[in-house]
Amino acid sequence: MNVEEELKILFSKLFDEPIENITMETEQSKLANWDSLSQLRLIMAVEEKFGIEIPIQVIPTLNSFKDVLSVINIE
Repeated sequence: MNVEEELKILFSKLFDEPIENITMETEQSKLANWDSLSQLRLIMAVEEKFGIEIPIQVIPTLNSFKDVLSVINIE
């Protein structure tokens, strides 16, 4: 399984969305369950799952699936 597929599964679980609804175009504004608390849960889950540390100044800029995927691929 590749990073994109693993991240889709993570998004699906965290935001209680069917996996087929998670695409590169998925944005925070389009998911009702993506609020500030779930943003923190997402960051913690991504860091744990992929063994990375996301810089605190980057966290507010992660507002889409594509943004999160790009920070994983950079690390």
